Amino acid sequence: MDRYKDPQMGETDAPGVLVPDYPNIQLNDLEIELGSIIAKKRNSNNKNLGVKPNLVISDEEKADREGLLSELAFCRIARVYPHEVFRLGYTSKKFGGDKGDAFIGDVSIDVKSTTYLNGKLIAMVDNELIDYFALMVGENGAYTLKGLMPRSELCVEKRFGHHQIFRRPCFMARQDELLSWTQFLEKEKINV
Repeated sequence: MDRYKDPQMGETDAPGVLVPDYPNIQLNDLEIELGSIIAKKRNSNNKNLGVKPNLVISDEEKADREGLLSELAFCRIARVYPHEVFRLGYTSKKFGGDKGDAFIGDVSIDVKSTTYLNGKLIAMVDNELIDYFALMVGENGAYTLKGLMPRSELCVEKRFGHHQIFRRPCFMARQDELLSWTQFLEKEKINV
């Protein structure tokens, strides 16, 4: 089995540990501070553009912060540079501008987050530019990757409906239906 090394923890030449099925990441103070600044700026930009959020909670700034920090945590797990995390401009799913939150080679991933331990993977729109959706669970810089699902399996008619979460219908999957991190890596033949 592949070894997992996290350069943030000084393990670049260390033997590493086995790649976990459900990796946990604790962002450091600088990552949290930087992520919070970017989330605040994105929130301000979105308000200025009249973008309406699709949120379960009413605190837009907290939702933006947690979303951005979970994207950053996913990039740490995947060991990819967080290009899209540092993007300040608005991208529209509706008009084809949202190509994902992280890229592992040619695979585009839309990272979703929740603070609920048993939270579900939810997508409001079938964005054909996305290959996978990932679910991160946690808050305040501490996250666990609960799994991934291909867009072709999540964004299907049988998963679309009112799931007593939002006022409008969405696509939804339970955590036990998701691929673990190691299953995803094996399926896509990716080494991290």
